[in-house]
Amino acid sequence: MITGPNGETVSDVLQDNEDLLYCKIDISQCVIPKQYHDVVGGYQRFDIFNLTVNKASQSPITFNYDNDKT
Repeated sequence: MITGPNGETVSDVLQDNEDLLYCKIDISQCVIPKQYHDVVGGYQRFDIFNLTVNKASQSPITFNYDNDKT
């Protein structure tokens, strides 16, 4: 079978015999769904996740010393 960018089946479903399916596709229909496709396995919950970038200069390393060892 062939599925469209929205996941709907757009062709016949071949189950009991072997055959070839051909389909013309409109590439412009694929652009918008790919913008929301999660290619790295993260989350796409825009209502609960956000990204914050701290552009301030940061120290590359911090040493913590515990002087109270027994």
